[in-house]
This record gives sequence, structure tokens and C-alpha cells, in this order.
Amino acid sequence: MDWILDDIRRRGIETEDLQANLLDHICCIIESELEENGDFGQFYSSVITRFYKHELIEVEEETQSLLLFKNYYTMKKIMMTSGTISAAFTALGILLKFIHLPGASIFILLGIVSFSLVFLPLLLTLRIRERKEIKEQIIVVTGVISGMLLSMAVLFKIQHWPFANIMGFTSVLMFALLFLPIYFFIGIRNPINKENVIVNSLIIIMGCGLFLTLIRTNQNQQRIQADRTRDYIQQEQLLAHERALTKIDSAKILVQEAQSINQLCEDLKRKLIKFDTGLEIIPTSADEGKILLSESLASDFIGHGTEMGTEVEKLRASLSEYNQKLSPGMSPLQDNLDSKELRTVTALEGLVRIQLSLLQNSRVGN
Repeated sequence: MDWILDDIRRRGIETEDLQANLLDHICCIIESELEENGDFGQFYSSVITRFYKHELIEVEEETQSLLLFKNYYTMKKIMMTSGTISAAFTALGILLKFIHLPGASIFILLGIVSFSLVFLPLLLTLRIRERKEIKEQIIVVTGVISGMLLSMAVLFKIQHWPFANIMGFTSVLMFALLFLPIYFFIGIRNPINKENVIVNSLIIIMGCGLFLTLIRTNQNQQRIQADRTRDYIQQEQLLAHERALTKIDSAKILVQEAQSINQLCEDLKRKLIKFDTGLEIIPTSADEGKILLSESLASDFIGHGTEMGTEVEKLRASLSEYNQKLSPGMSPLQDNLDSKELRTVTALEGLVRIQLSLLQNSRVGN
């Protein structure tokens, strides 16, 4: 027994309780399995290897880790559970989104948040404890933090919240400039993992590249905004031209209703433009790129319960009343302000179309 105990100590086991436990286990195995005339040394060598993968000191390290990190297994279970729930919620949310059923946004939101703020932080905590070298810990930290930023960037993007692009760029830069070089140059030195490291590095590079192709540059964004603004100005000019050509007899049917709807549209357009640009009207110089309509989300601004939302409901009620009184040949009016992802410029274009339809119907009435 003393020889076995000395060997256990030589192999790096310093904790006395662990030494005693290992000695007890080894002696029990030898007593029950060693044949009467068997070779003790050879049998002992085969028994001791059952307790580790590479070296016996692994048992000491794991014991110390467990003593310092008593909640290891609880956190590991929480990590696995949160990861499973995150994947299930995200998959369910995407499925609901494709089949146009309610609840898609909330499931996607819960899935990404639980993945980013529960699963990945727990993964980081557990993996840091398992890695002893500083380089390996840096790989874990940069990889997990980059993953958190990337997943949150996707969430912010689909929810149309600010800072989505900043988080996305930051995560890609961390992957490309920190995680990838350290991972590649450390892993490439190991002949066993060399091929896997190269393949994984190529996948990371392609993933970052594909992500960047989905992001608009500032130049492209400004060009798109300039085109949309120019189109809106042309629609306003067309509306003014149609008004000049159309003579409306105040005694004709639906004139008062049309004037009320037209005024509501003008008020909504003015407030939407102010919400988007800070101005109440778009000057003609906007087509030169001085004032641009952005693709800001207007649905929250005109949502239910807001001041603009009340005006939108009033407009819809007026449109419904107007449509009920239409004469043959007149076109019914309909707004486009109920979309959850309504952009400001799209809302403005929809209001101009209502005003143009009013003028067309007035010609039919005349």
C-alpha cells in the first residue's frame, strides 16, 4: 500500500483526501480482480490508467476545480437547458414567421436573448475554468463575446433598434483580428488538429465575409435614401399638378369628405416628415442630397395609443365613411399605415396615393 501511495504522490496527487480515496479504489480493484499468481506491476499499470485520459494529475486538477467551483454541475445543467430552450424558441419563432402566425417576434426575441445572455455567459464561465493556458482562455473569451455581440446584433437588426450595425461590425472584427489569429496559430502547431483548425478558420472567414455582404455601406444607404426622397418629391409635384388641373365643384357629392381626408393626409405627412427629418416639409433642394428621407421605422410613431395613432384612426374612419358613399366608377380608398415594419417614406407615399385617388374620384363625380 505504501508503494501505491508513493506512486500516486509521484504522479501529482497532493490532496490527502484524494490520495486516500484513490488508494482505497485501487486496492479494492486489485483485491477483487488480480489473479492469485498474476503480475502485480503489470496489473497495477492497467488499473491506474482507468482514472485518467493522459495523466493522473488530471484527477487532482478536476478535484481542485470542483472544490473552487462547487456549482459546476448545476451551472452545466442550466447551460444545456438554456441552450436547448434557446434553440427551440428560435426555431419556433422562425416557423411562425414563415407561416405568418402571431407570436413569431416574441419567440425569436426570447430565443436570442436566452442564448446571448444565459447560454453563452455560462459557456464562457465553464470553459474558462477548464482552460489553464492564457492563450486558450483568450480564445474562449474572444470567441464567446464575439458570438454574444453577433447574436444581439441580429436581434437589434430584426427589431429595428439602434446600434445593430455597430455590434455586428465589432463582433466580426473580434472574430477576424483577435479570435481567428490566436486560434489558427495555436491550433496549427498541433499535428492532430491541424486539418480541423484550417477548415474551421476557412469557415469563420467565409462566415464573416457573408455577414459583411448583407450590410449596406454608408454610400449605398445615402444613394437609396436620395432615390426614395426624389421619388416622393416627384409624387408631391404630380399631386400639385393634378390639383391645378382639377376643378372641384363644392356642391358635388363627397366634396366635404374629400377635403377632410385631404387635410388629414396633409397633417400626417407634415408630422411624419418632421419625425424623420426635423422639418415639416421637404424642400426642393432635397433632390440634390441636402435633405434625405431615411428608412426610419414609423410604425412605433403612429402606433396605437400615440397622438399620431389617434389621427391615423380618424383617417381610417373617414376613409371608411367615404368608401360607403362612392358612386359607380369611383375607386375606394385604403391606407397602408397598419404594417408593423412601416417605413416613413412608405407611409408618405401611401398618403400621397390617397390624395391622388381623391382627385381622380372628384373628376368622376364631376
